[in-house]
Amino acid sequence: MRKVADIVMSVMVMVLLVTMIMKPNIVDSAVLLEKKYPGYTDWIMQAYSMYVDDEGFEPYLITYAFKEGFGSVKPEDIRYYLRYNRNIHPELKRISLRFSDETGVEIIEDSAKYGSMDEKGVLTVDGVNIDLSVPLIKQIDDLTRLEREYDERGNLIHQFRKDAEGNGVADKNGVVGYKWEYDGRMITKESNLGMEGELVNRSDYGYAYFVNEYDEKGNLSLTYFYNKNDEYLRMGSSYFHKFLQSLKGKEFIVTIMDEGTYSLTDTLMEDLRELGINSELIGKLKYSFYAVVTKDGVAEDLSQDRLNYTGNIAGKSLEVISSGWNAESFSSIKIDGVEYSKNTRGMNFVVLEDGKVVQTTTIDSYEPRMPVAE
Repeated sequence: MRKVADIVMSVMVMVLLVTMIMKPNIVDSAVLLEKKYPGYTDWIMQAYSMYVDDEGFEPYLITYAFKEGFGSVKPEDIRYYLRYNRNIHPELKRISLRFSDETGVEIIEDSAKYGSMDEKGVLTVDGVNIDLSVPLIKQIDDLTRLEREYDERGNLIHQFRKDAEGNGVADKNGVVGYKWEYDGRMITKESNLGMEGELVNRSDYGYAYFVNEYDEKGNLSLTYFYNKNDEYLRMGSSYFHKFLQSLKGKEFIVTIMDEGTYSLTDTLMEDLRELGINSELIGKLKYSFYAVVTKDGVAEDLSQDRLNYTGNIAGKSLEVISSGWNAESFSSIKIDGVEYSKNTRGMNFVVLEDGKVVQTTTIDSYEPRMPVAE
């Protein structure tokens, strides 16, 4: 009897081992690029981190250059794109591009030189030629396949990316697939999935799913973000909404640095109006803006040019600068000569109570996920 039990146990172990061996693995998208370009360097890893984004981030550096052709790309455009990508990808500490074309345009940013690119879009790095005239995200698409499922309305409800061997292909944030829920045609919930369909937290923003709330007109009103443990996260328009409501009765200064209007909703604009701010910010992409809200009233201005304000708040001197993307991208809020602005993209807030600074917060109101820096 014991011999039979041993045989059964051996068979179970073998089945388990076979199952483990046959179970699809999760591979990173960069691994696929490495197979296509053996020996590619850190430059491509940096390009990959800028290009691969299933959330719809539009890559700027090289795709822009090839949409219009090298001759139409101005040096200041390239410098801005490099600065922009450093802002949204802080891990990219050193970015260097060398563009050369028939007109002799050459841009070198920072001290590192990773490679050169010809007019056909072929990047040469350490002797390896890499064709970037086709964006890397497209190249990854060519090396993988998307498995999709739709509901009876034709709405996409599941999507997984896999390679030729059936392995799940994770994007740079560790996400293999997505699940969507709808109210009619409107997405009410989007979830990030792992290989087995389990919820996974994105490595960049840390959320596993978000829930959308719409107004009576069907416009997106608020978005709530949660991790895989169903814990509410301090990000998104729902948190911005709560933050603005918390400012009622308080004195504060707000400035826009770079861009801070793209993801504003009617609900958030109503919150601002309740605080006494009447500038119409929706549609004012890349504008400069400031508002100084005190017990005596509100001083505010909106312009495509750099804005400066000098005055007093709580009996102290106040100097404010707001420069949107159209005007060099800069924010400064000095109270009695002390700098309090975080000077990062979005809306920079400095809040006072009883004449003392009690909070400095930036909400990236350009990014739909509205990450918060405090």
